[in-house]
Amino acid sequence: MCHVKPETPDISIKWKQNGEFVNSAIISTVSQRDAGKWTCQVSYNNMKVEATTTLQVRGISSPQNDSSVFYGSVGSTISLPCVFTDGLIPNTVKWLRASAATNSPVTLPHSAFNSSSGFIKRVEVGDEGTYMCSGVMEGLNGRSIKLQRTMKLVVARVLSSSSDPMTLMCNLSDSSQITSYEWLCVNYSPNDTQTLTTVQRTKNPSIQVTEKDAGEWMCRYYGNQGLLGNVTSHFYTMGALKSGNSSSGNKTAMVLGLGFLFMVIFLILFQMYRNYRRKQKIHLYPAMENIVHQTITEREWKERSREKRAEACIGEPKSVCV
Repeated sequence: MCHVKPETPDISIKWKQNGEFVNSAIISTVSQRDAGKWTCQVSYNNMKVEATTTLQVRGISSPQNDSSVFYGSVGSTISLPCVFTDGLIPNTVKWLRASAATNSPVTLPHSAFNSSSGFIKRVEVGDEGTYMCSGVMEGLNGRSIKLQRTMKLVVARVLSSSSDPMTLMCNLSDSSQITSYEWLCVNYSPNDTQTLTTVQRTKNPSIQVTEKDAGEWMCRYYGNQGLLGNVTSHFYTMGALKSGNSSSGNKTAMVLGLGFLFMVIFLILFQMYRNYRRKQKIHLYPAMENIVHQTITEREWKERSREKRAEACIGEPKSVCV
């Protein structure tokens, strides 16, 4: 409090917080916004006297109040901050989905030391709502003190229609703080350098695109504080999909053809190998081969001799033919 003598007339007292004048120095509910340097400026007879003090507020430093809103696009990663001031380590920290009907705890891993921030690895539709971080610690008098902070998560995504021309719409689970939307076409150079080209910026969240506009599109959404976030979508036309399917079909046919060719070559080589092994086995037993060949030759010779004798004996007496 700034003390002056009560009997001193024509005194003007002003307060400054972090160098900026404020209407009053009476703080009904202390928050992190009140931390910093407070200056009492007293003016009297064209003279100014100042006295400065520093107010330290211990508790949850980020977010600073319960009206913070965070934006996350579907498929992205987001961290919900719940950072305690230096030296202040809570005994227990819990996260609650304040908007859920059952108010059941939400399991979110801690992201850093001296921080109990919630980490959502992949944002999905349904993650939107109000989250509450709370921590319990011991006060100077030994009593337990509970600190909590509430924040809101808004989920953004791009919706598309099947009509021609197609309509892309930047959809947010809560668009109450959105003042304008900006649509940008995303292009990439051969060295993967990203180029953004603004196509439309209006209060309308939708844009119409045709087949020639196929590619990647980005929607940026703005509020009174400036850019709040963005969400990206890949837009493909039916012609592009058919071309992709045709190319995929050609690749499949080529793979099947090559597979059949390799199979035929394999079977030919396998048969050649079997013939080679058969010859090798025959050459291992040359004597046996000669014996078999000689036996077959002798048998054939005997059969032929028997047939000749039989022909010669036709019409002769049995006693002569033996």
